Amino acid sequence: MKKISELKKDSKAVIASINGDSRFVSRITSIGLTPGCSISIIKNEKRRPLLVYSRDTMIALDRNYCTVLYFGRIASCVCRISYRCFDLVIWRAC
Repeated sequence: MKKISELKKDSKAVIASINGDSRFVSRITSIGLTPGCSISIIKNEKRRPLLVYSRDTMIALDRNYCTVLYFGRIASCVCRISYRCFDLVIWRAC
């Protein structure tokens, strides 16, 4: 798995795992960044916060936080299928 900070501008990915102490995991999940969550990289400049877009919210992440957020695959398309009592989300990888 690769770190979120390794993604380039305008790329999309799905968060695979979050590492860190319980306080950090609690803080990062409370703003909506959870495993399985799709993100878009808005801005990724060296020595600046990483600007991501997820769940209709723009989030600035400190570079230190980006070292413990990992993505598993890059998403190019999201298809949501609703059928009675469940939602099926299909990620098509690039």
